[in-house]
Amino acid sequence: MLERGSGTIVNVSSIAAQLSAPGEAAYDASKAALTAFSEAMAMDLWDSGVKVMVVYPGVIDTDLFSLPDNDIPNLPVQAEPVSVAVDAILGGLASGADQVYVPEYFAEICRSKAQDVGKFLEGTAAYLRERR
Repeated sequence: MLERGSGTIVNVSSIAAQLSAPGEAAYDASKAALTAFSEAMAMDLWDSGVKVMVVYPGVIDTDLFSLPDNDIPNLPVQAEPVSVAVDAILGGLASGADQVYVPEYFAEICRSKAQDVGKFLEGTAAYLRERR
């Protein structure tokens, strides 16, 4: 990519990097690290013609959910088919996006969280208390 001066590196993170899934601290941290790494790469490659795109999928319906001994999470969101993620990634590549959220509505949730992180955490904690 560097030799030809074009291309896009696609790193698949997780919405957990932005919204922190309760009870998944290690997973959340690893995906947040991938996001920070991707942003640093984007800066390092800024003038090279090589872009970096980060994908933030939510729950994607993959074979992971049918593996033996895998706990199926009780999540408040619907699992999306793999095709939804593929279409979003291809759309992001076509538009030159730096970030892609799957489903797209997660982008607005992340923007809202950034406005008041404390309020977001308080609301999440209240939601979790109600689900118990």
